[in-house]
Amino acid sequence: MSPMSTVSFEVSFIQAAPQPLLIALIHKAIAFSLPLLTDLSALCHQGWQQYDDNQIEAALATFQALLMTAQQRNHIGYIDTALNAVAFICSAQQFRPTAAEPELPSIERAPLQAVEPTDSDSDLDVLMGLANHYQLQDNCDKALSYFQQALSRAVQQRRLTEMGLCLMGIGLAHCKQENYESSCAPLQTATHIFEESGDRVYQAVALHNLGRVNYYLGRYTQALKNFEHALTLREEQQDRFGEMMTLSCMGQVYAYRQEFLIALACYESALEVCREFGQQTDTAREEAILLSQIAQLGERTNRPETAIIYYLNALDKVQGADTTSESAMLLHRLGRLHESLGNYAIALNYYQKALGKCQTSADLDAILDRVDLV
Repeated sequence: MSPMSTVSFEVSFIQAAPQPLLIALIHKAIAFSLPLLTDLSALCHQGWQQYDDNQIEAALATFQALLMTAQQRNHIGYIDTALNAVAFICSAQQFRPTAAEPELPSIERAPLQAVEPTDSDSDLDVLMGLANHYQLQDNCDKALSYFQQALSRAVQQRRLTEMGLCLMGIGLAHCKQENYESSCAPLQTATHIFEESGDRVYQAVALHNLGRVNYYLGRYTQALKNFEHALTLREEQQDRFGEMMTLSCMGQVYAYRQEFLIALACYESALEVCREFGQQTDTAREEAILLSQIAQLGERTNRPETAIIYYLNALDKVQGADTTSESAMLLHRLGRLHESLGNYAIALNYYQKALGKCQTSADLDAILDRVDLV
């Protein structure tokens, strides 16, 4: 697995809501009533316009949709924007905070302050909101605790979708802790639940995540079966962004198995979808990842000149997206390739540029080692 590769796990959120009408609106947003191709900035603008027009429930539902879509695209900036918007609106409406989590600082409590858990339904939503909050913060132990509590409530209330989401959250929390064996059973059960409930969108998400876990466990044949099933469902749902993610993961599996032509076909198909998707929203980072993956195939098949071309294209996309650490990695790889070709002056230039973009000591040590060799 390359440093450029994203861990393409997908997390689904159910946030708490201040009143039954808003809960219904949020669940409608979670069910993807807004198309996945909706531009993130347009959603953000729509939410604030609704807030300015005093359409509070609609604004909160729009920001929930923004959160869901941003999470699927792994766009941290818009995830923060959505959470902060919900916090601001709830605070402005003077909803009273719940005493369920007194140790949370106010900035973390804000998205949950709108909830008064007076019945079991709202209690389930609070627990899931807390679980997803801690999942996003990489606090896996707390996330697991809340997901397990929420799962018990969902089972009692026979809410299949919420049961599946809780199990998927449990599986992903174990995976973040690298307990891959413990991830399998919850994700498999979630897949079956979504199949039973007829929710093909979440079923595809669960299958995709299960494929990643099987990949990490070295079960490549099973991983491909999971990805192929997810891809079929996503094609049926016309989830183009999901297709791109799954095709990219399939390419990684085939590349690891040294089936390079099939891997290249997967990456090129994903790149085509990414560019189509990019006509409506910013996918520079995703395109850079795919270009980098194709470049790595060039390296592994002894085609350094081809690899250089794709790395340069990836670098152009990454610099446009202002992702400094990824720029450093690409500059480092370009330096390494030129070094292997005997172009030492060019290699040194790339290493020096990479040094200027390092954000971690590990990145710095790796590049300094190469500079010393040159």
